[in-house]
Amino acid sequence: KNAKLEIKDKIENIVVLSGSFNPLHNGHKKLKELVEKQTNSQVYFELALQNADKNAIDLIEARKRAKQFLGYAPLILSKSPLFSEKAKLFPNSKFVLGADTATRLVDKKYYNNDENLLLAALEELDNLGSSFLVAGRSHKEEFQTLADINIPIKFKNLFTQIPEYQFHEDISSTQIRTEIMQEQKLNDNF
Repeated sequence: KNAKLEIKDKIENIVVLSGSFNPLHNGHKKLKELVEKQTNSQVYFELALQNADKNAIDLIEARKRAKQFLGYAPLILSKSPLFSEKAKLFPNSKFVLGADTATRLVDKKYYNNDENLLLAALEELDNLGSSFLVAGRSHKEEFQTLADINIPIKFKNLFTQIPEYQFHEDISSTQIRTEIMQEQKLNDNF
């Protein structure tokens, strides 16, 4: 209801915050607000129905997750699990991501453990005008930032750290789902 649907092959020069949004939480929302102020641009959320590390999202689940954005922010649904694919859909765009995702972006594991494939992918991202705003992320009791990520020197200019004093949220969708499941188990025992 009251949702505008557009189908496009690509959208240029936007700011994209990708995620699984299961669920959308205050960390996502605060990051959106901060980036909109910093870039003076609207943030578009992107829900990839296919993910490099997770199972594909079926249409019923996609609809459930998409409903979280009604009346809040624009949402793009894609079938592009990799940033090399996202960059083709969103040329000359900024991508907002957590340090955990930025780490995966430069991990050879996602390029058949081939350094040359990784470098070629980063070169393509650069040629497509992609840049990355990286938010710190708590990981294994530590706060990980861009400084902790091993990015090839030639491509460091593609990445910009969002300072921790501007954004530091110790919340994750996984944590929220775990807490909900624990609460449901408690309720089931009564």
